[in-house]
Amino acid sequence: MEDHPVCWICQHGGANQVDHKIPRSKRRGRLETWNWRPAHGPPGCPTCKRCCNQVRGTGDVAPTAWVTSPDW
Repeated sequence: MEDHPVCWICQHGGANQVDHKIPRSKRRGRLETWNWRPAHGPPGCPTCKRCCNQVRGTGDVAPTAWVTSPDW
């Protein structure tokens, strides 16, 4: 992954964790890199302050539901 990629959940930069698009608990077997997405973990997104990966948990959340403008 590139340095400070855009979080796939909130669409803000500074993602610092790998999230699994299909949660590991719902997909048994190997860890597959095609399932990885950049996301914010602690200390949270510098723009919206969410820990997107932890807030999402294992739920099926549409990433666009959390999009805010960059100056929000």
